[in-house]
Amino acid sequence: MRAPVLLVGYDAAGVRRTRDDFISGGLTNPVLACEDGHEAVAYVLGRAPYAERADHPLPVVLVTALRLPLGSAEEVLRVLRADAGLRRLPVVVTGGDPGDEEIAALHRHGATYLSGHVAARALLDVVRGLNLPWALERPESEG
Repeated sequence: MRAPVLLVGYDAAGVRRTRDDFISGGLTNPVLACEDGHEAVAYVLGRAPYAERADHPLPVVLVTALRLPLGSAEEVLRVLRADAGLRRLPVVVTGGDPGDEEIAALHRHGATYLSGHVAARALLDVVRGLNLPWALERPESEG
């Protein structure tokens, strides 16, 4: 399985829109979703029920809403950055209405912050801007 893009805190419609926009933009990595911060931490750290990395590979990028049903983007970042193997995992935080201090804290943890209701196309531009090879993969020709 190709490394996934992990969305955190998005509803089903948001996941579907983001997945469709990524595909139409040429991103072929799977798009997976976690409902809240606790599930995202369990997934990324490989805790049950995500312990089998062959079935649940590390994401190539984590895209999270600022405000989550359980936890916050900053709490997720603190846990991820405490793990030496995850310090360089790209994280994009979207939405919410953070103050300057909260945005500064996200940046200190190495996250990119996009304000407001960011269209999935704009998010795709940010993902491409990370200049990682996975962001340039195209579907193989079927023909």
